[in-house]
Amino acid sequence: MAATGAASADPGLEGCGCGLTVVRWSGRETRALREALRMSIRAFAEHLGVSAATVSGWEHPSAPAPPRLSTQELLDQALKLAGADARTRFGLILAGVVHGPVRRGDRRRGRRGG
Repeated sequence: MAATGAASADPGLEGCGCGLTVVRWSGRETRALREALRMSIRAFAEHLGVSAATVSGWEHPSAPAPPRLSTQELLDQALKLAGADARTRFGLILAGVVHGPVRRGDRRRGRRGG
C-alpha cells in the first residue's frame, strides 16, 4: 500500500508494522495519523505533548506549518505504537481509499463527506 509523497511502502521495515514509513511528516500525514487514531485535535495534541494550536497549524490546508524535525520523532513513535487497526487506517487514508466522516446532513442520503 504505497502512499504518495512523504510516505513510502516497504514491507521489510520494522517501523510501524503497517508497511509504511514517513520520510518527512507534513500536515497530510499528521492528519491521517490523527484520524486513524480516531482522535480530536485536542486529544491528539495531548497524546503527543504539544498544543492543540500546534496540531491545527500542521493541518491548516491553506498555510500548513510542517512539524519541526524534533517533533517528527514524536509522530514516528505515535505511529509505531498505534494498534494494528489504526496503522491499517493510516495507510488507507494516505492511499486515498478512505473518505472523510459522514456529515450529519448527509446520513439520510447515504453520501459520505470528504
